[in-house]
Amino acid sequence: MANGKKPEIPEYSAHASDGIPERELLRKLHRVVMHIPMAVIIATTDGTVEFVNPSFTTITGYGRSEALTRTLWDLQFANTDLSLFAEVKRIVLAEEEWRGEMLNWKKSGEMYWESVSLSFIRNESEDVTHYVVVKEEITERKRIEEKLFESEERFKAFMDNSPAVAWMKDNGGRYIYLNSNYRERFCGADNDWLGKTAFEVWPEELAWALWENDRQVIATGEPLTKVEEMSSIGGYGWWWNFRFPFHDAVGKRYVGGIGIDITEQKRAEEALKQSEELLRKVLETLPVAVWILDREGRVVQANNAAHKIWGGARHVGINEFGEYKGRWLDSGEPITASEWGGARAIRKGETSLEEEVEIEAFDGSRKIILISSVPIRNDKGEVTGAISINQEITDRKRAEQERERLLEEVQHSNQELQQFAYVASHDLQEPLRMISSYLQLLDKKYKGQLDEKAETYIRYAVDGAARMQKLIEGLLAYSRISSGITNQMVDMNLVLAAALANLEQAVQECNGTITITSPLPMVAGDETMLIQLFQNLIANALKYRKTDVSPQVQVAARRQGNQWIFSVTDNGIGIDPQYQESVFQIFKRLHTKEEYPGTGIGLASCKKIVERHDGKIWVESEPGKGSTFHFIIPAQK
Repeated sequence: MANGKKPEIPEYSAHASDGIPERELLRKLHRVVMHIPMAVIIATTDGTVEFVNPSFTTITGYGRSEALTRTLWDLQFANTDLSLFAEVKRIVLAEEEWRGEMLNWKKSGEMYWESVSLSFIRNESEDVTHYVVVKEEITERKRIEEKLFESEERFKAFMDNSPAVAWMKDNGGRYIYLNSNYRERFCGADNDWLGKTAFEVWPEELAWALWENDRQVIATGEPLTKVEEMSSIGGYGWWWNFRFPFHDAVGKRYVGGIGIDITEQKRAEEALKQSEELLRKVLETLPVAVWILDREGRVVQANNAAHKIWGGARHVGINEFGEYKGRWLDSGEPITASEWGGARAIRKGETSLEEEVEIEAFDGSRKIILISSVPIRNDKGEVTGAISINQEITDRKRAEQERERLLEEVQHSNQELQQFAYVASHDLQEPLRMISSYLQLLDKKYKGQLDEKAETYIRYAVDGAARMQKLIEGLLAYSRISSGITNQMVDMNLVLAAALANLEQAVQECNGTITITSPLPMVAGDETMLIQLFQNLIANALKYRKTDVSPQVQVAARRQGNQWIFSVTDNGIGIDPQYQESVFQIFKRLHTKEEYPGTGIGLASCKKIVERHDGKIWVESEPGKGSTFHFIIPAQK
């Protein structure tokens, strides 16, 4: 973003060569560009939407008529975090461009990530008349690295013969090469741009945008595609600009670029024939498979990646598409000749995006690929062919399947363990009650008849049976936490009140004080589990108190983003930092039963309850200075 200070520019040391390229645009490459899935919104300064392109509907689900009845702020920022909206509003009021990534919601309610650019249209008086939002969905975007040049000779041939504008800049942003088309379209009378930066030849706002795009390419080492409004000799126009990083022989970094004017219609058929060889060279640099089909479905051109994925190609028509063997990944049904995306694009004019297919290649190998197909139309709108793009995702899908299999195994194992713990704990109670009963009978019947050592042994046995009974009850309660959860809106004030009612006698016995320092919210959860959560934490605060000091317990809650953070603070004995994670392990005790009785299950139960609510629990404490237990519960959207 522009900050008024231009970056330092290293010394210019590059040399540019001159060349006069063909001026006819590559027709088929135009077709690819016209189907790039980027949404465009144009709105007046009061937010009234005047235009959305078809990709807007594809991405958001809102039709054009729906969009035109709503405002830009409603479409783009209705569900935006308030702090982000405030930042965007501040920047827009300052008439500065804004770019960023944000969450948005489709018409269906589905949430998705998008990359957004908000810029302006100005009139002759430089007053802002419209906002322009360009965005693309990046939820599952693919990083496509395109190697444009395999050698210096091929790079030079592309630059000298390209019908597009082409340029190169050094690491400091200085132009070191401009092809003739670039000079004719942009430079005008000031034809000597070599050695100059964007700040010396473009308006400042656009210069900052160009600078930031170049910096991004160099910093990330990744290509960058942008649709930008730029002023040429013939006036303002929309340009599809592709930037890519490259190095010279000594490792010095540069940025190259190719721009195509997408304002005009496609060039004549003659230009297409003259550009076929250039198209082949461009296609061969792409890491994804590209198929170009004629109106009969025959393969006109297929790059190396296409042959590699399929193990070859068959130059057959639509009716013979059955030679391509595949099945739909979701249903497992075989794909008929008419169901392939290329066939549907030609016969029905359909556009299909990222269809998952398992294929049997011509070399016998099986692969999983994503297929996207778009129809090619002439100036009359008639379908004259199709372009199909394939990307192999075999390794990714197999990794996903393996992850799902392992997750299912873990879930099944956890269910078995939970059932075992429940059954074992339940079945242990009956013999334990019998042992305890007979020990008590022995103690009652022979009291005074046995020597002191025997009576001590009986007391030990009775005490051990009682502790075992509590341990089994705790284990049963712990296993029930995983047996099911009732998710409903719960008032945490009422939950805390119920927990304190259960602890009323314990609070009175230790002369404790419970203070609620802030109102508690409504959350989605299981009321019984949440009562147990508060009851366990407060009971611990009462139990682990200092000698001759009345326990003081404070309960509070605060919202942070899309979650509530609860805290239970006491003035007790505290916990050594080295044990602040292990205290949540089942059966983990830091003290003997003579010092503080218990089973070692309470905090483990708390941890499981919080995790069942998609939350997190932790403790902050110092020995002798009390403890604060924090836990997070997601806030209701």
